[in-house]
Amino acid sequence: MSRPQPLPANAAVNDEAADVPGTPVALVDWQARALLVLAVLATVVTLRWARDFIVPVVTAFFFAYTLQPIVDRLYAWHVPRSLGALLVLALLLGSLAFAVASLRDDAMQSLESLPSATRKFSDALAGLHSKSNGTMHAMERIAQEMNRLARQAEKLSGGPPAADGNPVVVSTPTTFGSLVWSGSLTALAALSRLALSLLLVFFLLQAGDAFRRKLVRVVGPSLSAKRATVEVLNDINTQVQKYMFMLLVTNGVLGLTSWAAYDALGLDHAPVWAIVAAVLHLVPYVGPLLGAGMTGIAAFTQFESFAMAALAAGITIALATFVGMFLVPWMSGRQTRMNPTAIFIALLFFGWLWGAWGLLLAIPVIATLRVIAERIDSLQPVAELLSE
Repeated sequence: MSRPQPLPANAAVNDEAADVPGTPVALVDWQARALLVLAVLATVVTLRWARDFIVPVVTAFFFAYTLQPIVDRLYAWHVPRSLGALLVLALLLGSLAFAVASLRDDAMQSLESLPSATRKFSDALAGLHSKSNGTMHAMERIAQEMNRLARQAEKLSGGPPAADGNPVVVSTPTTFGSLVWSGSLTALAALSRLALSLLLVFFLLQAGDAFRRKLVRVVGPSLSAKRATVEVLNDINTQVQKYMFMLLVTNGVLGLTSWAAYDALGLDHAPVWAIVAAVLHLVPYVGPLLGAGMTGIAAFTQFESFAMAALAAGITIALATFVGMFLVPWMSGRQTRMNPTAIFIALLFFGWLWGAWGLLLAIPVIATLRVIAERIDSLQPVAELLSE
């Protein structure tokens, strides 16, 4: 299907400036650019301030785009959309629950061994440091002495008076109970966002393409505008579905190959570490490095050898590199590839904007932005920067 040529976004502004006597076009252009910068800054502030609302909504839309073909297939088999959406979500949650229940014992043993693993790894690093008498050893002694002085200061009631006569307030260390309470609140907030996202996914799947039809009617009576809107929505739908399917296949392949490699290495709880590697691979660049560090520590704890730790970490990096350099480009195709530099900058930006959820949503969001930018003449530079 041939795409309509987009009109310049500043055409109307220049025409209005030409109709007003004595108004330089250059001045109008600078005013428009200043307003654009202010609008972008306001959008960024709004996205960060309202992230508790925006993140579940964006996540729900991406999940709905991914699961929509399954519900459409069930609807073609005369299954009502409400029942089809309920069946799809029930199957998804049931599969996750079955996987968690199957690996619960291995996961609990891995968690129980985490303190001893951390202690062994720290002792090994301390042993390496103690062999040297250089600057690092001196700095460790200074840090130990400062910690001793800090503990003595905490025992003082009220502390010594300051220069203005008021006592120095010494902050008490965080208790274990407060850490557990803070972690519980964080987990509860994450679960509530996930529940809201799943509920919104159900409503979107139940509605089908009704939301898209309403959006097409909202854009106006112009046939060209409606046709352009339909093409943009179809492109977004295709891009998101391709990306989600690619994630499912590539991370599944990575999980299976990691399982086989860890099992051949003799690493305990190989399925758990394979799932950890596959889940962390959802975050480009950062995730594989974090997974390599975790598997390296696990291997060192079991074998007590830095060589085995380096081998386990190297296997994780090698498999992630193979998937990222060969399998992902082969599945995504050249038309859907994006600039690696733009992806890395997007990860930094959305990680700062929305935290861990931003790292997961960065690539789908910029893929959607690229589809939209390709249809708007003034945003063609953005589309060019995001494309490979």
